[in-house]
Amino acid sequence: MPIITSSTVKGSGTGAQRTCSVQFGGQKGKILEIIDNLDDENKTLQFSIVEAPLPFQGVQLNMQVKTLDKTKSEFQVWSELNDEQVQPIQEVFQMIVDGLKKLHENNVD
Repeated sequence: MPIITSSTVKGSGTGAQRTCSVQFGGQKGKILEIIDNLDDENKTLQFSIVEAPLPFQGVQLNMQVKTLDKTKSEFQVWSELNDEQVQPIQEVFQMIVDGLKKLHENNVD
């Protein structure tokens, strides 16, 4: 993601922490995420953003990948967000989708 300038990870699985240095336009900051739950069998991940610039601080996100068939999967994200968090979180996920699309296009010949 273009907003992340560096990232470090401590631990693995539930309880793991990721600290990202980020830049949103002229604003710089750090984001600390902690994995609250990781379920490999159901392909779900729940994590909390415990330190971050507003409006990201305090956000808890849930993600799941569901296999649809041999060539397709569905990626679901859900969370409870307040009105100030909805648009910025949507913008971040749009960056993720754009990055994954670009990665896929670069790997398909």
